[in-house]
Amino acid sequence: MAEGFINSSDNRHWHENNMSFNKLENLRTLIIKGSVSSSAMDHLFGATEKYHKLRVLDLSWTCKILPKSIGDLKHLRYLDLYWTEVAELPVALGKLYHLQVLMTPRSRARIPRSLRNLISLRHYEGDDKALTTIPDIGRRLTSLQTFPEFHIKKEKGYDIGQLRNLNGLRGTLSIWNLENIEGKDKAVEANLKNKEYLESLVLKWGCRDEREFRRDLDREVLEGLQPHPNLTELTIHGYKSPEFASWLPLQNLRSLKFEICTGLEDFPPMIDLFPHCQSLKIWSLPNLSRFPLLPLSLKELEISYCGSLMFVSKEEVEERVEEDILGGKKKIELIVPSSLQSLMIKDCDITEGALSQSLGRLTSLKSLVLYGINTITTLPSEEILHHLTSPDITNSSKNV
Repeated sequence: MAEGFINSSDNRHWHENNMSFNKLENLRTLIIKGSVSSSAMDHLFGATEKYHKLRVLDLSWTCKILPKSIGDLKHLRYLDLYWTEVAELPVALGKLYHLQVLMTPRSRARIPRSLRNLISLRHYEGDDKALTTIPDIGRRLTSLQTFPEFHIKKEKGYDIGQLRNLNGLRGTLSIWNLENIEGKDKAVEANLKNKEYLESLVLKWGCRDEREFRRDLDREVLEGLQPHPNLTELTIHGYKSPEFASWLPLQNLRSLKFEICTGLEDFPPMIDLFPHCQSLKIWSLPNLSRFPLLPLSLKELEISYCGSLMFVSKEEVEERVEEDILGGKKKIELIVPSSLQSLMIKDCDITEGALSQSLGRLTSLKSLVLYGINTITTLPSEEILHHLTSPDITNSSKNV
C-alpha cells in the first residue's frame, strides 16, 4: 500500500515532495504535519483527481482553509482535521459517501448540513454539539457508533426518534432537553433498550416553568427511555418526578449519578437493584428524606447539597436530638460499606457521632472530603482516621 508523509516544517522540499506525490496514483495514505501555505494547499488539492485511491488523509497542524475539492476524494475512509485551524468545513465534504471516520477541528468549526449525506460514517470526534445541529442526522447516518450528544428540539428533524436506528452506538450518549418529549410513547422511539453496546447514558432535563409542569410527565418519559441491561453508567439530571421508572434494576450498573433531581424524596433499594454499583454520586436533591442501604461493592460515595437530611449515628436515631440542631430535618443513619475508598460530603449536615461511626467501619478508605458542614466542630480522633492511606481532608468550617 502506497503511503506518503510530508513534514512541512522543511518547506524547501514541499514542492519536490508534492511533485513526486502527483505521480503516485496508487497513494492510499497521506499524512501532512506542520503549517502549510495556502498556495501549497491549492497545489496539492488541485490534483485531487490523481489521488482517486486515497483512503486516509491526516492534515494535522496543516491548514486554515479546506478546499472544496476535498469532495473529489470519493474513496476516502478516514479524515483527520482535529488539529487544523479550519473555521468552516466546505459543503463538498458531504460528497465523501464512503467516509467512516471524521475528526473535525477542535476549535468548533462551522459544520455544513451536507454532513448528513455521509451515510457510511461510523466514528465522529470533535465538537460534541456539532452533529446535533443537523436535522435528520440520526435517520441518515444509521452506521454511527459514536454520537456524544443529542439535543431534542420541538422542530422537525430534531425529535427523539432520530435515535431509533442507531443501535451500533458505543461509549457515551448524552440526551439533552428531555422536557421537549411529550410522553412515554414518544420516548420509546429512542429505542434505547436495543442499544446493547452503549456503556454510559446521560439523561438531561432542562429548566421548565413550574406553572406548566406536570410532575408525572418526567416519570412517563423516563419509563420510555429504558436502556439495555448491559449499561454500566447512568446519570440522571434535572428529573422532577418523585418516583423512578419500573425498568430498574440494572444488574450491570457500575456508576450511578443523580443531579438536581428536585422531586425525588426516596431512593430505590440500591443493594437489590444495583448490586454491583461501585460509584454513587448525589448532587442537589433538596427534598430527599430517605437514604438507601448501599451495595457492598460501593467504592466511591459523594453526597452534596441534600439540605433536607441530617446524618446521625445509630444511637442518635433513637435519641431525641436538640431541635436547633435538626432544624426540622429528617434524621437518617448513614450506613456505609467497608469497601468504600472515597467519601465526599459537601454542604450537608452530619453529626460528629455519625461521622465517627461511619469512618470507624471504613478500613479501605483513601480519600475523605468534608466541605461546608456546619454541624462539625472537630474531626474524629487519629485512631478513627488512621485507616486513611492518602489523606485528603478539607472542610469549610473555620472551627475544624
